[in-house]
Amino acid sequence: MLFEENYNKILVVDDDSDNLSILSELLKVAGHETVCAENGKQALELFKIKPFPIVITDMVMPVMNGIELLRAIKQISPQTEVIIISGYEDLDLAVESFRNQAADFIKKPVSRNTLKIAVDRAKEKIFLKKGLLDYTENLERLITSKNRQLEVLANKDDEHSQLKTILNNLPLVVFLIDSDFKVTALNNMYKKVFGDHTNQHCYRIDRHYDSPCEGCPALKVFEDHSIEKAEIDYCDKNGNNKSTLVWASPVSHESKEVMIICADVSMVKGINDNLSSLGLMVGSVSHGIKGMLTGLDGGVYVLNSALKKHDEEQAEKGLDMVKTVTARMKNMVLDILFYSKDRELNKTEIYAESYLKDIEKIITPKLKLPGILLKTVISPGNIRFMGDTAVLTPALINILDNAVDACIADGKKNTHEISFCIGIKDNSVDITITDNGLGIDKKDIGTIFQLFQSGKGGKGTGLGLFISEKAVRLHGGEITVKSEKGYGSLFRIRLPLQ
Repeated sequence: MLFEENYNKILVVDDDSDNLSILSELLKVAGHETVCAENGKQALELFKIKPFPIVITDMVMPVMNGIELLRAIKQISPQTEVIIISGYEDLDLAVESFRNQAADFIKKPVSRNTLKIAVDRAKEKIFLKKGLLDYTENLERLITSKNRQLEVLANKDDEHSQLKTILNNLPLVVFLIDSDFKVTALNNMYKKVFGDHTNQHCYRIDRHYDSPCEGCPALKVFEDHSIEKAEIDYCDKNGNNKSTLVWASPVSHESKEVMIICADVSMVKGINDNLSSLGLMVGSVSHGIKGMLTGLDGGVYVLNSALKKHDEEQAEKGLDMVKTVTARMKNMVLDILFYSKDRELNKTEIYAESYLKDIEKIITPKLKLPGILLKTVISPGNIRFMGDTAVLTPALINILDNAVDACIADGKKNTHEISFCIGIKDNSVDITITDNGLGIDKKDIGTIFQLFQSGKGGKGTGLGLFISEKAVRLHGGEITVKSEKGYGSLFRIRLPLQ
């Protein structure tokens, strides 16, 4: 690591001397050693001399703001955790902070408890990263050792049988490629992960590319016979993405082949990813809940006013407002619970005709006020498939809700229509949800299933379509979307028939 492993040493940055003094004192009382800087530029100069494990910085400062300081620190020491403090309750600032790998985002005034939680969380992330680094270094030593064993074996008379035994028993993916990037040999773990493929281009097998992968370590090995390492995401034979550490080395100076060894670090890396997404999730969800509470207060006020005046029509409006907001809260809580919990599917036989009617009953009340027409089609009518309705139904409702919102947001058409169809195609259950609403920008289509990507501004949490995609994937299916701005969208879900 670039800094000494003294996790109690913290660099504190704030252009307000009073705030700087208060933060420093709070940290000292908690047992931390602090170094103070009055602006981002001064902090960066101190950091260049000796990096700190944790930095706490104000957002708005002259010369260099908190985000700029965060980026500069991460370039010098990616292991350092940076906590951003801001006097502005701005979701965009929080999102921008997390996108630049901030450990936390805290709103002023900062309480002692809030500061303690943020610092403890930053320490946890440092420990996790250190654990990952130790893991990869140990793995690299193991692979280096195995390479030496292979070199020794290669000089023995029975090299082929012994090499084959060693390679096949390694708990790592190992394969050889020639100068055309075609697989010439592979071990058992490779077959298990990618399938039995020889004399095929490796980049077609594990990345589905048409040319060698960008950043492939084998490229440099072919040039200068060096040993190279890289982190690359592969796709296994089941379509799952795997984060792997990849080592590439020449088989020998005479050979034109390169040996590739891959170690799956998806689970370890997932810890870091989940911690980052958790911080972003808290900011996004809290922002959404505050908006809902405002709507709930408005509904209660309208309802109370109507009751005092004995105005039934106004009372119904107030009650509808309360019902709408509470339904949104309920959906958000269910989405959060689904996102945060790994679960086994409880599959039962689903009769498509009755299932479609059940979903129609749920979504129809939402269509009455905006006057949106819903068309349902099922063909043939006797479709049956296995699924967990507790998981699948919310996924479909999320997509239908988005279709309703897209129609409401589109003010250019006189009539709006949503179609919900279930059929059979290529021996799969084919579910399509189509609307003629606002549509999606081409630049956004590729990210709509990502976490916290919302096209609804403050009205959305960015969880809905992420949850839908996860539910479909759990069922062994796939979900795709076609859309054009101003014309509408088509969501297609393909599920296994049996």
